[in-house]
Amino acid sequence: MEIKAVKVIEYVDKYAEKISEIITRNLLEINIKDYSEAEMKNLALEFTGDKIMDYAKHRKMYVAIIDNQPIGTLGIAKSWGGEDGDYHFLTIFVLPEYHHKGIGRLLIEKGERYVHQINGRKITIPSSITSHEFYFKMGYQYKDGIQKSDSNGHFIMIKFL
Repeated sequence: MEIKAVKVIEYVDKYAEKISEIITRNLLEINIKDYSEAEMKNLALEFTGDKIMDYAKHRKMYVAIIDNQPIGTLGIAKSWGGEDGDYHFLTIFVLPEYHHKGIGRLLIEKGERYVHQINGRKITIPSSITSHEFYFKMGYQYKDGIQKSDSNGHFIMIKFL
């Protein structure tokens, strides 16, 4: 598949339903290979268009688009329980047919630039089993240097800016 010009833009509500679809497809087509079917189906139910719009009220969100069609998303939240300057990257998803095409890299780089611009100093990503090696290649390290998933099946990845 040839990739046309990809733009990463700030989220607007008109993309909520498509972002819901992107997340749901990833959970049910990709993540389901590493986690239980019941868990992924329940999680997918949490990412409705309305819930995406609600998240956007409390997070910075970016959308990767081609021809004005969303193909990926990234959410950035201030760290809960962390220090000032600590942020989390959440809901990082790209349509499955666009995996391994550099879209995730564009989203992460845009998010890192944003966090750097607001004087952020640390980014944490609770990575899925499927994605932790990608984040490692992007310069993220395993929390405490240990490549092991937590009780939720996430690899906690950290990058200092």
